[in-house]
This record gives sequence, structure tokens and C-alpha cells, in this order.
Amino acid sequence: MNATRAQLLIDSECLLGEGATWCAASGRFWWTDIEGRKLWRHDPRDGASESFDMPERLACFTPCADARFLLLGLAFHEIATGRIETIMEIEAGLPTRLNDGRCDREGRFVFGMKHDVEDAEAIGGFYRLNGDLSLERLPLGDCAISNSIGFSANGKTIYYCDSPTRQIRVCDYPTFANDRVFVELTDATGVPDGSIVDAEGGCGTRSGAARASCAMHPTAARRHASTCRPRSRAAPRSAGRTLARCM
Repeated sequence: MNATRAQLLIDSECLLGEGATWCAASGRFWWTDIEGRKLWRHDPRDGASESFDMPERLACFTPCADARFLLLGLAFHEIATGRIETIMEIEAGLPTRLNDGRCDREGRFVFGMKHDVEDAEAIGGFYRLNGDLSLERLPLGDCAISNSIGFSANGKTIYYCDSPTRQIRVCDYPTFANDRVFVELTDATGVPDGSIVDAEGGCGTRSGAARASCAMHPTAARRHASTCRPRSRAAPRSAGRTLARCM
């Protein structure tokens, strides 16, 4: 795999930009400025970019099956009106917040929490928001800073991590059997952050301490530290809840 040079697309001057997401249904590119409390979108057809103020920090989101809506963590956001409909509270009484999340192949939103203090401890969990809006805690252990949530192209493998451990783990999905270490980063390669899984089962992650992107092959025999791009990305699913809104 050859290294490629990243190019500036939009100079949005984010305090902490994350969650770069392409929405095929709307033809727009979305991302969040977590610390700036803004949700951004860009339309490549006319080059227009705009931002939307958020009532709190937004760390993860996903397009819905109905392109009029986004799922902002555990709330629905009607794009045209700005209306936000909270679904439920999560980990009430704990100093945690949603951090990383992604839809599985059935459109269910899988996400993890972050202990929102400087010296984070593993007090949060991993969860799944189902299509009927029921919530279940997943048997993936406790986490301090959830990250790297992703799914293989066939949906039978889930990737996840607790960033301070420096281990990206995988297991069978949805049974959660055969849990194992996929790759462990070092001082040289940094700490795993958000990840994307390609169609071959490779996992690319932004390693913050190394200020680089790393791509890991399933055998862990190949690892590329620099700016790497998977050859083909496993297509994401949209949140299943808004299928009901379209019917």
C-alpha cells in the first residue's frame, strides 16, 4: 500500500474535528467539532459549507435511513428545523459521555462511552441502540475512552477499543465470542482513536500520540504508520430507527 498525501478540503478551523462521514442519500459530507459544539456539512456539488450550533459536545453521529434526519448520539436531529428529540439518558450519575459509535449491518447504533476527566478510568460501557429504540449494554467490558468501533464488510466481526489500553480488539458479532487482540500499538505508533474498516478486514486508525494514521492488516503482519488509505471501505449502514419515519 502506497502512502498518500492528505489535502485540505474545507478550512473549518475546528477545535476538535472528528466523525468525517459521507451521506450517500443526501450527497453531503458531515463532521463534528466536538469542543466547538458545532455540526458541519459540506456539499461538493456547489462547494457550500455550513455549521449548526449544538447544545452540547457532539462526539459521534450517523446518517439515518431518512436523509432528513441524523442520529446525534442518543437523539434524533431534524436537519431542516434544527429540532432535537432526545431518546434517553445514558449512564445517569456517572461523569461519562458518548464518544465513539457506528451502525452495524442491521442499522443498529453501537457506541461506547468516555470518562470525561483528565485521568480517565474504565467506568463506562459499550451499548447498542436497537431499531425499536431499546438499549442494551454489550459484553465488551468497561472502558475509559471508547474508540475504533467498526464492522467487517459481512457484519460478522466487530472492532473496538479502550484507547488507554492501546489495544484494538475484535470479536464475532453479534455473539461477541472469540474476543481477541487485533493489534496493540506502542510508544512509536501511539494511541488508537477512531477507526475505519476496509473491505478486506484491514483497520485504519488515527493514532493521536504518533500524529499519524496507521493501517493494520488482519494478520497484523502489515502495519503502515504514516498517512494510509484502505483500498476499499466497507460501506456503512444508516440508523434503522427512521425507517419508521418513512413509512
